Amino acid sequence: MNAPDYVEPTIGWRAWSIRQDERHVRLSSPTTLQVWPPGLPFVAHCQMNRDHRAPAERCSCGVYAVRDVEYAVGYPRPWNGLVLYPALGRVSLWGLVVECERGWRASHAYPERILPVRPGAGAAEELDALTAALSVYGMPVVPLVSPWFRDEWVWRRPWDDEPPKEA
Repeated sequence: MNAPDYVEPTIGWRAWSIRQDERHVRLSSPTTLQVWPPGLPFVAHCQMNRDHRAPAERCSCGVYAVRDVEYAVGYPRPWNGLVLYPALGRVSLWGLVVECERGWRASHAYPERILPVRPGAGAAEELDALTAALSVYGMPVVPLVSPWFRDEWVWRRPWDDEPPKEA
């Protein structure tokens, strides 16, 4: 019998996109738009249709998380109007976990804390409604206001340039 490598889940930072369909507001992957189901673990599958469990050492599959939040900031982006806002957050990783240069890839994950992000001005009521809708995940949801997120869906990391000036 083999003992697991980790007794506790690995905790890291990641980005999500916040999507809305006809009935629900949900977290999704910022790169594939796979929806994270509330109340259930997100289970990784190889998107390359390779015949292996995710994550595999010689493949890029798995649920990604990073050690430092600044590495997660660059991922959210719009997809044909499907994405309402980006979100950052802490995520629990477990199952098969592969350590990488800046974090991990895992077979299973679930949000630990969700931080929906909005530009520095406007849209407060909409963000409050999204925050309430994301409570379906059963984890703390804390909205963030960021001067480094621009209306044209471009994240700017604090070291890239100065924040946009208020009009």
